[in-house]
Amino acid sequence: MPLLGRGDSGFESLHPDMMEGAPKIVAFEQESLENALNIEHHLDAPEFDARVKEFCKEILNRENKIDDGNFANVFVEENEYPGLCFKKLKPLRDPRNSVHEEGRILDEIRNGVVEGVRTPMPYVSAEQYTRTDAGKVIQRKLLVMERIDGVTLRDIVEPKSVDRKQELPEGFDAEAYFNKLREFFTVLHDKHKIYHGDVNLGNLMIQADSLEPAVIDFGESFWGDSGEQVDPYGRVIIEGVEHEDFDLKKLSEMEEMVRRYIDKNFK
Repeated sequence: MPLLGRGDSGFESLHPDMMEGAPKIVAFEQESLENALNIEHHLDAPEFDARVKEFCKEILNRENKIDDGNFANVFVEENEYPGLCFKKLKPLRDPRNSVHEEGRILDEIRNGVVEGVRTPMPYVSAEQYTRTDAGKVIQRKLLVMERIDGVTLRDIVEPKSVDRKQELPEGFDAEAYFNKLREFFTVLHDKHKIYHGDVNLGNLMIQADSLEPAVIDFGESFWGDSGEQVDPYGRVIIEGVEHEDFDLKKLSEMEEMVRRYIDKNFK
């Protein structure tokens, strides 16, 4: 039985051994993964699978972090794995999407929704049952993505701590930035049928090189047909009642916060 399985644009569902220590792995874009992990292109499939398996088992057991949210800790290993971002879900704190499903969503839109707006490229997702020091078996869950070079709006406007405070990049154009994001979410909804569901200052970034937007964290997003009874945000559908788009509503709130910050600090 192969370790890796291909999904919609690369890998299909797996049937892994769920015993302790045997990770369930889904990889996206094998060539990109080889480059990201510095794996030789000439390796045959079993050897490649073994290298990816060992990488995932190693990262699943690391406890570093640079940021955290309701469901996950996020960390990087710039010396060892430059350009990668590791998202590890907290035990017993599951978002709407599994790490595999979030990876598939990112893979769906990795070629770009709107020119200039970035989302992280997914490389590999993994789940592994492991035993704690106290003897309890828990499941560790990991998504390895591209690290986007930039700064979140939260670290500019409402940093969690003084040491996280970042300055607004010189030349930032708030109107152009948010207009581009409005276009992004509109196309994301209409063309891809993906609804982010967690638009906030921490999930909107300013890219360092271009000052264009980047959107991260699709753990709470919805992809597909919402069914007849509820909309993609979980609201009951009532005939004749049109609900406001939640992503776009939150985006407008974020724009107001950023504009107030600019007015207060730069005018």
